[in-house]
Amino acid sequence: MARLCLPGLLTGFPLRPKKTTLGNLEPANHADLAALFVDHLEAVGKHIRQGDTNTYRRFWNGDQPALENDCRDALLDLLRLRLAGLSIELQKEGYFNEDKRADIRISINAGQMIVPVEIKKDGHENLWFAQYQQLGRYAADPAADGYGIYLILWFGGKSMRKPPSGPSPINAVDLQTALVGTLAWLLDRFKVVRTG
Repeated sequence: MARLCLPGLLTGFPLRPKKTTLGNLEPANHADLAALFVDHLEAVGKHIRQGDTNTYRRFWNGDQPALENDCRDALLDLLRLRLAGLSIELQKEGYFNEDKRADIRISINAGQMIVPVEIKKDGHENLWFAQYQQLGRYAADPAADGYGIYLILWFGGKSMRKPPSGPSPINAVDLQTALVGTLAWLLDRFKVVRTG
C-alpha cells in the first residue's frame, strides 16, 4: 500500500507530532496509530507468505488451520518484534465495555488512544457480522474514537459460510470485496486495506 504525505496536510500540528509521526516513532492520532499498525501488519504478512523461515507453519496444525487464538498469538509475537522500541502496546484480549474483549488492543499514552483489532478466520461462524456485533462495540469506546481494524485470516475459504448476499468468495480479494459490500452504508468512515 502506498502512502503519500504532503507537507501542506500537516499544517496546524505542533512540531513534535510532525517529527515523531513522520519518523515512524509515535502516532499523533487514531488514524496514524491504525495506519502504523496496518503498515507493520502488511510487512508481517509478506514475511509469513514469502519468508525463508516457514513462518506460515505457526498458523497451521498439520493440514488444518491453527486455532484462531493461536494465530493471534503468532501475529502478536511477530508484530511486537517489529514494534519494539516504539511507545505502542499490543495487548492480547484487551478489555472493553461490559467485559467484552477484542483480540488485540493497540494503545499508546497509557491507553488514552486505542485501536481495537478483531480477528476472524475465514471459516468463523460470525465472519459476516462480527464487524458490527463485536468491532463496532469496541470502536465505540471513547479512547478508540470510532477506529477499529477487522482482520480476516484467509485459509482457502473451504469452511467459510455463505455470505448474506452474492456468491461465495473464492479468494482473499473476493472475500474483501464481499465484506466491504456489507459495509456499504459505512464506507465514508472506513478505510479498506488488503494485506496480501
